[in-house]
Amino acid sequence: MADKVAVLDPEPITLLDTEDEPGISQSRRSSIANSNFYIERAFVTNCTIISGERSTPKFAVWKVTAVLHPLNPNSSGSYRIHTYRRYSDFVEFRNALLDRVRTKRPTSVSEIPELPPPVKWYYSWKYNEINLNREWLANRRKGLELFINQVLLNGNIVDIAKDLVIQFLRPRK
Repeated sequence: MADKVAVLDPEPITLLDTEDEPGISQSRRSSIANSNFYIERAFVTNCTIISGERSTPKFAVWKVTAVLHPLNPNSSGSYRIHTYRRYSDFVEFRNALLDRVRTKRPTSVSEIPELPPPVKWYYSWKYNEINLNREWLANRRKGLELFINQVLLNGNIVDIAKDLVIQFLRPRK
């Protein structure tokens, strides 16, 4: 039997900027990626189901896209960074963020958002049935997208852990 790859189409969420300031909003100013660009938002899309090896269950890989815009108002266009991550990569990223923030600015720990929940331990006997369910995956995608946007658009977190953010967004070879 040939392995099949299933793709779950995205259901985008929209983040609203309610700042009334002229020019670049506070959230955009606080998510500067470098001196030339700011991160506008991120998308989590294209859930691909991968068949693991013999003892490894199937797992989902998510396409993460960060949209960058130039700070210079005379520049046009945007740039996109694409990378692929598993849920476990998001867990490792969040744990690294928590460690860094606890060390550098303990009062900001509450700014690190939660991830969508994993499969409950008491359902582990039917892990594939739950973890690969379309509705479950759609909810997980929304939660991952909310998480990554709350991290990338939070200037405090980006200032403290810019290297971790760059490492997470860097495409793997």
